[in-house]
Amino acid sequence: MTKHVPHDGLMGPRRYLAIAVISLGTMLTALDTSIVNIALPTMMREFNVSAASSVLIVNAYQIAMVVSLLPLAALGAAIGYRRVFLGGLALYVSASLACAMSDSLPEIVAARGLQGVGGAGVVGVLHAMIRAVYPARLLGRGLGINSMFVASSSTMGPTVAATILSIAPWPFLFLINLPLGLIAFAAGYWVLPWNERAKERYDLKSATMTATSLGLFILAIDSISHGGSPIVSAVELLVVAVVAPLLVKSQWNHPTPFLPVDVFRNRVVPLSLLAGQCGFIAQLLAFVTLPFYLNGIGFTQLQIGLVMTPWPLTIAVTAPLAGILCDRFAPGLIGTIGLAITAVALLSIAFVPPGATEVDFIWRMGLAGLGYGLFSPPNLRQIMSAAPKHRSGVTSGMIGTNRLTGQSIGAALAALVLSLAPMNANLVALSLAAGMATIGAGVSLMRAPAQREARGSGS
Repeated sequence: MTKHVPHDGLMGPRRYLAIAVISLGTMLTALDTSIVNIALPTMMREFNVSAASSVLIVNAYQIAMVVSLLPLAALGAAIGYRRVFLGGLALYVSASLACAMSDSLPEIVAARGLQGVGGAGVVGVLHAMIRAVYPARLLGRGLGINSMFVASSSTMGPTVAATILSIAPWPFLFLINLPLGLIAFAAGYWVLPWNERAKERYDLKSATMTATSLGLFILAIDSISHGGSPIVSAVELLVVAVVAPLLVKSQWNHPTPFLPVDVFRNRVVPLSLLAGQCGFIAQLLAFVTLPFYLNGIGFTQLQIGLVMTPWPLTIAVTAPLAGILCDRFAPGLIGTIGLAITAVALLSIAFVPPGATEVDFIWRMGLAGLGYGLFSPPNLRQIMSAAPKHRSGVTSGMIGTNRLTGQSIGAALAALVLSLAPMNANLVALSLAAGMATIGAGVSLMRAPAQREARGSGS
């Protein structure tokens, strides 16, 4: 077991074992939400609760993850990314067992919260781990492989859940995490590298401020999207408006920040995060509203699943290729082309002709996924290459936080569209999604003059 990070990544078979461990860990966390969503009706009946209450099973995981991401990413810089990754994996597996043994809604919500914290430990440092595993010249390939696993998990989720529920009760949805998680932990213990640790103390005050501002923001967005109390949402957003500036101010010259403000001085980072945020919002707008539209025009659940699958499936196929391309050509340009393709595909879905068949939707969804697959690995490469290595952990956490907040905003916008324009929700939401993808492509293109700067900062 090597207790240092090699100068420029791992060599030979150890590199491939390490990326397999990292990808298996992230695959478990990505598979989780899509699997649990399928089981909510069954769990609702067994726990004898309402549909609205059962959603807490999903929300507890998401909220716990988003409030923990940046604090755990910063902890990785203090005690080692490897420790945080393996510790998060161990907590995730243990919480999965607790979920399977739960007998009531409060029990499973508490277990899901712990599972979210464990998942944050994995997701918060995964990009920093990939940067430690792959040489700088091959970083895009590592990110592309990981993106392939994440997209594959989204594709397999509903099928895996349906298969398990057809032969076993819902606790087995969580028990399946045990053998996979234990394999990843055991292999990771031997092959994952160590990183240099920060000498400064861990900042508990910043951790509290980060968790408070992000947690209240997600709660407010979730409340808005589900028709919650506007007064409560306003109070939550007001607290965020007070705490967030104080957090930014405290991080400005901090030696080990939770929010790496110094990284933002390289404009590649904020531009890449903004482009990614636009992409996440666009994706969720489409994923949330399209099933309602398809159901309204008479598609069965099987047909809807068939129509939705090509997007993540083409991401899984395209992402490794995009990772190779962005190691050879300008990542900003590849990402721009990818989001532009997604925008065109979303518009074509929005204006699909009446009487369209599954095939009419399938090729459009596949085209959207192809574009997104071309965008994601280059965008991640831009961010990680532009950040100094000693900021890899918090930058990785920032990427995960960016994804979760973008998805929350996209889901909230979709809920508003479904509420305010139910008759034209598909047209409005997908046109809005295409607009967000177009903005993201424009932002991505703005990075082109900074390519040299980004390469110079990654050393």
